[in-house]
Amino acid sequence: MFSACIVMVVLTGCVSEPPLPTYLPMSDAAALTAIADRQASVTSIWAECDLELTDAQGQSVSLDGVLIAVPPGKVRLRAWKFGHAVFDLTLRDGQGWVFVPDEGPTAGKMSVESTPAQRVGEALELLGPSYFRTARPAGGDKTTLIAEGTAMGRDNVECEIDRLTLTPRRFVLGAAGGGSSSELRLERYRLVGDVVWPTRLRLRSPSGEVVATLREVELGGDVPAGAFTPPQRAKALP
Repeated sequence: MFSACIVMVVLTGCVSEPPLPTYLPMSDAAALTAIADRQASVTSIWAECDLELTDAQGQSVSLDGVLIAVPPGKVRLRAWKFGHAVFDLTLRDGQGWVFVPDEGPTAGKMSVESTPAQRVGEALELLGPSYFRTARPAGGDKTTLIAEGTAMGRDNVECEIDRLTLTPRRFVLGAAGGGSSSELRLERYRLVGDVVWPTRLRLRSPSGEVVATLREVELGGDVPAGAFTPPQRAKALP
């Protein structure tokens, strides 16, 4: 019986995730509207997460975290290592605050302010409906739609979209003045309720990299009162 169960797992892949919903062929404009409508249904995001932060000098640290967000513009990201608080990031109303304890396992090893951690909020904004409401088709092929729209203060942010599942896979933000570009990769999509959602976000920029792997994702749940009130000792981000 035990060996038969092993064979069934191998043959059927019973531990695999359900397949993502697929869409019939449609116009590029209709595809962007469908994505915007779907993303607009997400009123809040809560998840435990594994964080990998790498600063511009290549120093990295792995952390456990909790992410809470209410689009548009409200994000709280708290992280720990070995049970010690490492940082607390709050984004609200276009402003940001970060609290970094003076003691703990990462004290003096890296500056969290120098990583692109504060850009997690911008990355989450790209998962909302606003970009897709105003984006315009800009090319692609039978499997990938390329859109171009406004985000992060730029008018030419490109997005690569899988046509079959209408899932955004990669955003590219060109740098001004010929500098290095930034990108956001959205990976490991899963069904959360009836919404497809990426469970790994990989944000790369000249200031470093953030990789957030989300666990226990909840969409549309209640948000605790005071969730976006920064700690008293938090410092305002420039």
